[in-house]
Amino acid sequence: MLSEDALAEYKRIYQEQFGDKDSDEDIYASAYGLMKLFRLLLEPSTEKATDAKIGVTIQEFTALKYLHHAIYHKGKSPSVRDVCAAIGLRSSRSGQVMIEKLMKKGFIYRDPDGRIQLSEPVHGCDANLWELAVRDKK
Repeated sequence: MLSEDALAEYKRIYQEQFGDKDSDEDIYASAYGLMKLFRLLLEPSTEKATDAKIGVTIQEFTALKYLHHAIYHKGKSPSVRDVCAAIGLRSSRSGQVMIEKLMKKGFIYRDPDGRIQLSEPVHGCDANLWELAVRDKK
């Protein structure tokens, strides 16, 4: 459960990044979904002792959230420079390395035209949980 302060901070960050068109209920649902996905990505699998869930850094998670918003809500595949700007990287090379890591982990891929696309469902993540965790209210 998130504290009131944590929810207020998430709402501030969300509205700063995506605007204030979504209701508080939608923003808080997004926060809880992100918590579930982040927990899933960081916890080891209970299915097999040798099969660990794929972990992501906070920066990678922020990039995934940005990519989802850009692709599904703005209808465009962002450039490497767009990703860099969204997650606070100054170097295009750093953004390219981030994208390559996310591709290697199976979260994203490039379509035949070279555009970045999300891989759904994410390897190691239930499809319904992935959708709940990364979506913003459409």
